[in-house]
Amino acid sequence: MIKHILITIALLVFGGVSYFISLQNFNYIPEYILSRISWSFIIVALLYFVFKFILDDLIAPRASNAKFKYTIKKASSILFFVILTGILILLWVENTDTIILYYGLISAGIAFSLQEFFKNVTGGITLFFNHIYVIGDRIEIDRNSGDVIDIGILNTTLMEIQGWVDGDQPTGRLIVIPNGKILSHSTFNYTKDHGFIWDEIKIPITYISNIDIAKKLLLKSAANCTKINQEQAAQGMKHLGRNYYLEKKTIDPQVFVQLTDNWISLTLRYITGVRDRRATANAISELVLKSFAAHPDIVIASQTIEIVKN
Repeated sequence: MIKHILITIALLVFGGVSYFISLQNFNYIPEYILSRISWSFIIVALLYFVFKFILDDLIAPRASNAKFKYTIKKASSILFFVILTGILILLWVENTDTIILYYGLISAGIAFSLQEFFKNVTGGITLFFNHIYVIGDRIEIDRNSGDVIDIGILNTTLMEIQGWVDGDQPTGRLIVIPNGKILSHSTFNYTKDHGFIWDEIKIPITYISNIDIAKKLLLKSAANCTKINQEQAAQGMKHLGRNYYLEKKTIDPQVFVQLTDNWISLTLRYITGVRDRRATANAISELVLKSFAAHPDIVIASQTIEIVKN
């Protein structure tokens, strides 16, 4: 807070000094240049005071949660940059046509060399207005997956998941992704408008096993472990239905049977929280193993290789 006040005062002092010098009628510096310099410092000081001191230091700390606090600060930074740039252009540029005429080629060259920069800025502005993802979302873009922990005007920072770690859990690495990626790549958002996903566990059993009992045990195990998830998913479905065209989906656990050369493959499909995928799979697997152990007529299959020596 004190830092922002001191910077504001320093900018105002520079503006006042520039204005005082402009009144001295020095021949080696045109008066209008000094006047514009003075007004530039004053404008920067006022905008800095409003966005950095009032919004960041006074309003943001009173936010109800950390995510809203972060959003206020990021919006403040972007608006400060955009408004300041626009005002300074209006202050310093007198004849736009002349500038375009004389500096068109230079601008084109700069634009070409900085096309990635402008692409990233455009992506940042798109994110700000369209909310493709926000802080706290779990996303995947250009084969990079993670939880969004920072969104800047140029880059987005993710806490990486997957990598060498299974089960959609964090690796500890940070991924910095240029915002321009959203303009050229598909963005997968795991948590936009809801917080659940479907997951599957494949369990092979022998052909002599009791399939009907195995299916019932799988469904019971999944139902016991995902009861709360199903209730939350039902509410999430209603919310999605208000915002998108959504056909009715089954959120109850399901079992699908597939015949293979070696065994019967039972695929258990169930719903889980986005960040609970590994924990839910673990809980269901442990319960399935215990329930199968109590039924000798259900045998989990494994691949057997017979080696014949001639």
